[in-house]
Amino acid sequence: MRKCFSVRFGTEMSAAYMDTQDWIRVIFEHIAQGSPSDFMPIFALFPDPGHKEFLAVCKRMHDFLDTELVRHRKEVGKRAGNDLDFMDLMIKAQTEQVERKEDFVMSDMDIKVTCWDALAGAIDTSATSMEWLVLLLINDKRVQRKLHALLDEVVGPDRMPTLADIDKLQYLTAVLDELFRFKHFAPQGLPHEAAEDLTLGGYDVKKGDQIFLNFYSLHMNPKLWKNPEEFRPERFLEEERELLDTILHSELFFTKPEAYKFVPFGQGRRRCVGYGLGRIVMWLKAAWW
Repeated sequence: MRKCFSVRFGTEMSAAYMDTQDWIRVIFEHIAQGSPSDFMPIFALFPDPGHKEFLAVCKRMHDFLDTELVRHRKEVGKRAGNDLDFMDLMIKAQTEQVERKEDFVMSDMDIKVTCWDALAGAIDTSATSMEWLVLLLINDKRVQRKLHALLDEVVGPDRMPTLADIDKLQYLTAVLDELFRFKHFAPQGLPHEAAEDLTLGGYDVKKGDQIFLNFYSLHMNPKLWKNPEEFRPERFLEEERELLDTILHSELFFTKPEAYKFVPFGQGRRRCVGYGLGRIVMWLKAAWW
């Protein structure tokens, strides 16, 4: 909320906070449940008892974004430099496009959708991943003890871990990468749309068709991974050492074809825009926890 809108909710659990938390929760509940019509469009013709509730909650989300957009336009010039939030930057880019008379100018809807994507993408992914990490470490005392001992040795009890420790805590990085491979936060990825007619794997794909990438199948493929059903972070320090080195240098990760068997953040120009921030957030959360 702070990065997107310069909004900080305090500890008093205000009515605005409770309302915001509620519509975010309901939206994610509906997204997590999925819809048969995502895969078989004919099901969109059948009654959906939860559809009206979902539309009502989405309206509350749009009302929030509309209010923030109006407020940000009134506050143009009040924030500058590093104090600019994400919506400030989007409005600034839109204004510059208009001034340059560009062919494409972002609409207000573009700004709202992008801000919502940034907000939504940062909530459920890290929260779900942390829950899986807790469960996996509870069930694997060996990895838990090894990671705990490393943190005691490198960081100790008198300070918090920082990104300056990342080179000495590569086992932690390996644990997180194995987490992303073993229990992906979005095993079917997010829906994409074919930009043109093409043939893929012997199947004809028409322009406009909805496409899902099966991350789970890719990350559990025994032709690509040694004993893929085993949760073993050491693989990223042993047989997949080069892959870990590639991941740590993100500018290489998206250009080396051999890295494409591990795509927790997607690939290509439509990959997760929060790739860099997401890894940092997860690493710090896990290290602090």
